[in-house]
Amino acid sequence: MTRPSSRVPANRPMTRSITALTLRRSTRLSGVQVIHAHTTLPHQLITRKSNKSVTKICRDAEPPRQFKHGTPRAQGTAIQDVGEAIGCPSPSGPHSTSTSPLSDNVSARETELILKEKDFRSKSRKLEKQLATVSRKEREAAALLEECKQRLERTTIRHLEDYFTCPLCFEIMACPYSLNPRQCGHTFCATCILKWFFSRLHRVCGSWHQPVDCPMCRSALLYTPDNVPRPESSFPFIPNRTADNAIRGMINTLAKQADSGNVSASSSLADWGEDGHARQEWSRKERSGRHEMTSLATSWINMHGDEFITIKNRLEV
Repeated sequence: MTRPSSRVPANRPMTRSITALTLRRSTRLSGVQVIHAHTTLPHQLITRKSNKSVTKICRDAEPPRQFKHGTPRAQGTAIQDVGEAIGCPSPSGPHSTSTSPLSDNVSARETELILKEKDFRSKSRKLEKQLATVSRKEREAAALLEECKQRLERTTIRHLEDYFTCPLCFEIMACPYSLNPRQCGHTFCATCILKWFFSRLHRVCGSWHQPVDCPMCRSALLYTPDNVPRPESSFPFIPNRTADNAIRGMINTLAKQADSGNVSASSSLADWGEDGHARQEWSRKERSGRHEMTSLATSWINMHGDEFITIKNRLEV
């Protein structure tokens, strides 16, 4: 019996032919060969399934139909039916093209991770650029700060040399004292002005036979009376507290910078460190001058000629 098909035109005659029977026989044999080639079950199970498949093929076989493009459909349909009968999915079936939900979920997570990784790398590169910019600005700020420190050091040394240099020894004034004449006001190191003053002392009698004047402006100092007690106003020296505080402050600033360890040994600032030659020489003169001037001011009103001679010898003038 030939079953009518909706896909075949109604006016087309349906006939059985030897060619169709031969094709169905070849199809059954092909189905059996496919079963023997692809199954791993025991021989009895293979034979049983093959018989069932052949029975199904015989029952459901259709005569070959000719499509519009001229190719027979019977052979492909029979092979597909045999594959489905033994449990093998068709290559064009839904299982070959569709993906499982788990696979879709994994793909979505992988895509999400890739996007997050790209975002992380972008942010990381941005942070690295910002860090490089901050580091560069820090280096520039440190260099600018170092330059400001060096400029301050040079300015301080130049200020000391320009405004606080003793006109007698041409060094930074140590324990500065001024002379008491009303029209003088010049300031010197305590040791320097003492040497100038006692250089006019007569070594034999221990008195000043001529008035002493300022080494800068030649203003005459008050005459030193020989009789004791002398008036306190006859003391020829006045401590310059303002200059003393300014000099001490600047020297301490230079000493801190020199002792910070960032100054080369060949720098002029290194001389004002704790072990520098300029600092040690200034400290020695400052201590000696302050001691001599304080002792002289304390004993001035009652000192005699022999005591003046002793001071003259000690000052080596």
